[in-house]
Amino acid sequence: MRELDKLRQAADYTSCDGSGLAGWLGDLMPELRRYTYQMLKAGVTLALLPQLSNSHLTRDCRINNGVHRLLISQAAKRTYAHPNCQLLMMILPSGGFKLEGLVSH
Repeated sequence: MRELDKLRQAADYTSCDGSGLAGWLGDLMPELRRYTYQMLKAGVTLALLPQLSNSHLTRDCRINNGVHRLLISQAAKRTYAHPNCQLLMMILPSGGFKLEGLVSH
């Protein structure tokens, strides 16, 4: 099982992860990348993250570790999506921010 988690963390998701979810999870905490596939399979994108509940993360994304759900949920609440251009940024604990993506319409 440990080897499977290592493979999930190291996998390249660029072909199916247009929103950059894997990178966001990895930036948050490298071992959280193992949830990328199951989150993508459930339809999760970076823009959708702030609206996900603990129940969504548990049932739909199958994230059983409560601490990991809490970390993802708290970070998602610090992630804001601008409605006109989908500017995604994560507010860092230091008070700064990290630009996650820009898709202009």
